[in-house]
Amino acid sequence: MDPELSFDPAEVFDEVSGYLDSLELTGGWQITYFKAGDIIKQRKDVDDTLIYSAETIINKTPEEISSAIIELDQRKKWDNYTLECESLAQWGKNLQLLYLQQKFKWPMSNRDYVLIQGIAREMEDKILIGWKSVGYDKKPHIGSFVRGTIYYSGFIITKVNEVSHVTYVEKSDFSGLIPASLMKMLQKRSLNAVLALKEYLKSN
Repeated sequence: MDPELSFDPAEVFDEVSGYLDSLELTGGWQITYFKAGDIIKQRKDVDDTLIYSAETIINKTPEEISSAIIELDQRKKWDNYTLECESLAQWGKNLQLLYLQQKFKWPMSNRDYVLIQGIAREMEDKILIGWKSVGYDKKPHIGSFVRGTIYYSGFIITKVNEVSHVTYVEKSDFSGLIPASLMKMLQKRSLNAVLALKEYLKSN
């Protein structure tokens, strides 16, 4: 482990991937949106924090989809919520430290995060990409941004015949005061991101 870090990047990602894998086996999900195979679900975690999940089918391979997610130049072309994404450090090909800025609609302030990003490939038919917030003193939040916390988030991309089933899961704390009237909008963000990825890949 880097002596300047207060965390072990590999251990952080192992925690994320284990958490995301465990959610695939749990019940208790409530479907809040369903249309033409696009789904939003939510459930409470053991600490009563809500977990959001969005699912869709994309007519691309897991490798093609994962490239659009993790390659920063590509991500900005489809993810309308991302203002800035910067790699701060990297350990091998599949593990890095990111600084992320996200756009939020008024009256919410924009958020920023420092995250571990990891990628795990399970044979040829499944890829997991996960993120988790970490403390990193060298990248303090910018004054106009609120530093949010992503407890766990990630994409699970599974090949099913000639298409891929894509699930995005997020458990986060946006921090700051959030009116109850905006919670549905926040739920919809996860599906909007997945559908934007789907539309981008239709023409690329």
